[in-house]
Amino acid sequence: MTRVSSPDAATKGMSRQTLLSLVLLLLALAWLAGRFQQLLADPAFWPPDDYVQYWAAGKLLLAGENPYSAELLLPLERAAGRRSTATGAAGELDQAIMMWNPPWTLPLVMPLGLLPARVGQIVWFLLGLGCFLAAAALLWRVYNGPPDRQWLAFFLTFSFLPTFFALRAGQISPLVLLGLALFACFTAVNRLFLAGLAGVLLGIKPHLVYLLWPLMLAEAASTRRFGLLLGGSLGGIALSTIAWGFNPAIFSLYWTELADRPPAQWVSLTIGSGLRWLLGEDEFGWQFLPVPLGLVFALIWWWQHRDCWHWPEQLPVLVLLSLLTAPYGAWHFDLILGLLPLIASAAALARLPSRRALVGFLIAVMMMNLVMVMLNQLNVSSLAFIWVTPAVFILHLIWRR
Repeated sequence: MTRVSSPDAATKGMSRQTLLSLVLLLLALAWLAGRFQQLLADPAFWPPDDYVQYWAAGKLLLAGENPYSAELLLPLERAAGRRSTATGAAGELDQAIMMWNPPWTLPLVMPLGLLPARVGQIVWFLLGLGCFLAAAALLWRVYNGPPDRQWLAFFLTFSFLPTFFALRAGQISPLVLLGLALFACFTAVNRLFLAGLAGVLLGIKPHLVYLLWPLMLAEAASTRRFGLLLGGSLGGIALSTIAWGFNPAIFSLYWTELADRPPAQWVSLTIGSGLRWLLGEDEFGWQFLPVPLGLVFALIWWWQHRDCWHWPEQLPVLVLLSLLTAPYGAWHFDLILGLLPLIASAAALARLPSRRALVGFLIAVMMMNLVMVMLNQLNVSSLAFIWVTPAVFILHLIWRR
């Protein structure tokens, strides 16, 4: 005979979980308040990293200037406290930290330009933290994780070392992760227009999820349902119009700077970087070689599943394949997009009667994190993390099988 919990017992269980969550949240807020007080008082404590590119770009666009100009970004980033670590020891920043994100991203960072750099850094950190919390909760719900085990989604999120990298650097990648979670959430309930609006956040770093774009077109053409494309187009046009209103030359400035200063000097954690290392490090073009292969695979994948296409089910493979074959990027802080397949796998395993598979999966993830921590402590090149996406891919494929 199956035992059924009473409503009162379930309510008490949820109340205890809610109370514990509130206590932990208050303790975390108290700790953060102390750190932020130190942040404001001590310029040497937690100096800004990638965050300064968004703050400086937002400030320049508010003034009608070119947010993609290295000459204009550099003095602002120096004044914000960004230091150079290229030689292993912190010194004066000698090269601007460029913002390569497209113009429709700029309205999202413009509010930072209204704030002092240090205050903006705190606001940006809290926004990133909120993105991680919201994404974890949404993904657990989308992939039907048991409500009483939702803590696993937060555990996976905040024990994953790339989460620490993204928050410490003040990267914009958490917004992309949130966009991915919202996209999965809205497509799961067939709200295609809202999913398209969420896709605007994916457009912050469109190369990281580049395989989704042609499949959106293919799916819309196949089903004659264009809500996804309409929502994405309207959202992108609205944000682009705001940026254009502050500087009508914004798109030409973006393409000019991207052509003159491509991110060729940064090592990407992709198959293309491996090819570039083997075939000629001076040729940035080698990094684009896997892109057509990824596109062919994705289109074949869509064709095979077109009659039962369900975006949340297909996203884990498409996101991981995009990260592996992206033309550039997929840096150590961008690996947070791997949280989608990790949480999807954990949610499925948490529904099984036996806990053995879930425990084995969590042990594998923790071992992966332990290796990343050791590599980080050794201060090795970021290329040493190139194995992370394939490892997540293998874990997810084992779950699918």
